[in-house]
Amino acid sequence: MKINTVITLDDNTNCLLLEDITHENKKYFLATILNEKNEQSKDSAIFEEIIDGQDIYVEKVENEELIGTLLRLFTEKTMEKVKDLPKF
Repeated sequence: MKINTVITLDDNTNCLLLEDITHENKKYFLATILNEKNEQSKDSAIFEEIIDGQDIYVEKVENEELIGTLLRLFTEKTMEKVKDLPKF
């Protein structure tokens, strides 16, 4: 899976993968939930990428402690990108 792509969950919810990180040898995605018009909503989620043989799928991260850690890592990654933007 790659960032800037839309995935469809089992319940037919579409999610846009915004960013990815690796933490403890697992890949995670920060995603925004898309509404029925496929526009970004205010809702977001963090998914863990699961690779099972040839199958690749995601599971929503529910552990609050892990969510906190991952949010910090996503924020740090984003801040590094912002730091490198040209100044106007």
